[in-house]
Amino acid sequence: MIEIQAAHVRGIQQINGRPCAEVEVVPFESNTGSFTVYVAKVPHGGYEIVDARSQQTAVADSGAFDNNMGQVLSASFGEEMANIDFGSEWQAKSYFLDSLLGCQEVCEALAEQLGQ
Repeated sequence: MIEIQAAHVRGIQQINGRPCAEVEVVPFESNTGSFTVYVAKVPHGGYEIVDARSQQTAVADSGAFDNNMGQVLSASFGEEMANIDFGSEWQAKSYFLDSLLGCQEVCEALAEQLGQ
């Protein structure tokens, strides 16, 4: 399980046509590095994680990070954080989302930026 040391909402991005809060997460595990999760509001209340990316992948996607080290870091992140993709691991995803919503700053920013 990923334990959260700190998290904050950096803004809103469109992911597959849905407004999603871009949340930077700093885990307690120091060798993992920070990563970004994209959280969307669900129709009948609550939130869901739509996507998750390592910081290296997010920077690489912007075009500002262009070397083989970025690929190595992204691959390493993918191996260590296979559950970030969560897939069918709905319990892990639910636990992580609950932990994320336990961060008061994140919860308030989600309500403010994505609506109640």
